[in-house]
Amino acid sequence: MKFSVVLPVHNEEDMLLRTFPTICELNPNETIIILDRCSDSSEDVIRSLAKIYKIDVKIIKNESLSNWHIHLNFLYKLGVERARNDICFLTQADIALDQRIKDYIHYAQKSIVFFRHIPYFGWNTFVAMFLSNMPFIARSSGLVAFNKNFFKKYNLIEDVDLLFDTQIAVKVKAYKIPCMYIKTISWNLRYPGDRRRLYDVGAARKKLQRSFIETLLLCMLRLQPEVLVGYLRSK
Repeated sequence: MKFSVVLPVHNEEDMLLRTFPTICELNPNETIIILDRCSDSSEDVIRSLAKIYKIDVKIIKNESLSNWHIHLNFLYKLGVERARNDICFLTQADIALDQRIKDYIHYAQKSIVFFRHIPYFGWNTFVAMFLSNMPFIARSSGLVAFNKNFFKKYNLIEDVDLLFDTQIAVKVKAYKIPCMYIKTISWNLRYPGDRRRLYDVGAARKKLQRSFIETLLLCMLRLQPEVLVGYLRSK
């Protein structure tokens, strides 16, 4: 199955040493790296590892901040539009990927496919694994694969104030797009130090029409009251 990986990068030289090899080991036909205003050695790390693993890397350099509501959405859309394969897999610089993803990527021919990733390592590791197994909880993820036909038809990523993964999840529900959630063991290696982003998580849950009870359960289990505050404040 031919597919393109799309990865935005902003000064991630240390993280990429741990995560980029897991992209290479998926053996994608094309890996699109969007270097976003990088001032470190991220490009050197990527080129060095790509040479070791013998994968095709396409470097796109973005030197300025876009005028989009969320700049990251702009970067992902730029990468998808440049991809030469029908199937695109969107990943992040701080996630070490489960190699089983390559066994499931073919499902993205006919469905939007979300792949589970888990915070590393602490209480929320166990909470995330528990919640991902609850059938009554709606699930999506920032690791997502799709066919470019879906991307074009439903304008999956656009200039609005929702992160790309939330946008895709909203459109999956609104347009009844075929969708799957696959429980891979991919690890988010970044320590979540800034809790202010949790208010946005709550607001996103409201826009996704997640239930109050489900959100309350999530907040209690994860010890994240900011999510509930963001949910209640969102219109």
